Amino acid sequence: STPVSPMTPHFTGHLLSPSPSSGSGPGSSPSPRHSRSAQTTPPIQNLPEVLVWLRDTCFELWIDQEGFRAIRPKFRLSSYTSPPPGASSSPSTSSSLADTLTDGIAIFTPTRRQASVYHHGTLDSAPVLRRLTLAGNEDKDYISRHASLTIKSNGVYAVSGTEWFEDPGHASGHGGPLRLQWRFEYAVDVLPADDSKRTTIHGEKMFVPLSFSCSPGLLHPTHGKPIKLMHVLKKNITPKLSAKR
Repeated sequence: STPVSPMTPHFTGHLLSPSPSSGSGPGSSPSPRHSRSAQTTPPIQNLPEVLVWLRDTCFELWIDQEGFRAIRPKFRLSSYTSPPPGASSSPSTSSSLADTLTDGIAIFTPTRRQASVYHHGTLDSAPVLRRLTLAGNEDKDYISRHASLTIKSNGVYAVSGTEWFEDPGHASGHGGPLRLQWRFEYAVDVLPADDSKRTTIHGEKMFVPLSFSCSPGLLHPTHGKPIKLMHVLKKNITPKLSAKR
């Protein structure tokens, strides 16, 4: 695949309005204005002891358009939202751990904020999110479906998915499958007219990853599917998720 040259995002006016901090949860719409690099965040004080491994977790999203213009933005933990009071149906330790893995929200932002370029046209397929792997370790894929990332109109988009953690009881003590949710947000805009480094082509769009939020269990070391032939074939025939504004 052909890597996309990173460029500094420059958005039109409708994307420059103030937005909530990226720490407000999966439904937030972080502003893409500060684009040089992801801001350094202070230590996360409310992260439970059982989730300390998330602090060192760095993962990559595999995105391309029809096999070309491939990018693999890296993400690190920026904030954490605890499960709401009363989320546990039982006061037991095992239930509390299961709730932490499923109902807590881990929010990740790119290690470096940058834009890539994709082309939108009548005959062009949208870019696709194909995999989520840990940085430096491509043995496992942590999402079971591809996601179509539309770039038709300018704005902020989000795509959400659900995974099932087939936990045998060793990690959480729950004993049954855990429902894990995730959400990826990105921004789309036209190429800036004053960009002298590139020849402006009709239909080209800037694509900027903004945030990824998920149930902490999604990135648990015992979760994820080995990237083998059957896993790849199953993903290819399963309907894609679709991003929406």
